Amino acid sequence: EELLDTLCDSFVKELQEDFLKASTAKTLDPVYLICDLGAMLMERTLNDPEHRLTWMEHWSMASRDPKSREKVVAAHRGWLDIIIPLLKQNIKEGKLKPVDPRPLAMGLMALFDGILMHQSCLEVDAPALWRSTTRMLLEGIRK
Repeated sequence: EELLDTLCDSFVKELQEDFLKASTAKTLDPVYLICDLGAMLMERTLNDPEHRLTWMEHWSMASRDPKSREKVVAAHRGWLDIIIPLLKQNIKEGKLKPVDPRPLAMGLMALFDGILMHQSCLEVDAPALWRSTTRMLLEGIRK
């Protein structure tokens, strides 16, 4: 359990750092940020089969083990702490309609996790599905 927690923590931190680095350009379009950077993270996850299986096992353990659940919750809070300010910034700059960024961020995270979960059982081009679905969603709130 500790090894699994450590592996997942390490990978999540690496992905979050990479996302933050890529999202620091002030001129980036919000749809690009979510669609393309999210697809990049998805491709990295899918290209590392051991990580994908580790991630799925960690989710499974989190449903049974309170300590593992805390780790999964902490990782999601970390993503919220990254995504919500980006959405708020784009709303403030008038690039997105004024929506509540928290449920939007949570929905995007659920979509990301769900696509990865489906990809493990179905033949799905997960990054393409992510791009098309998030683009449809975000185009609806673009100003």
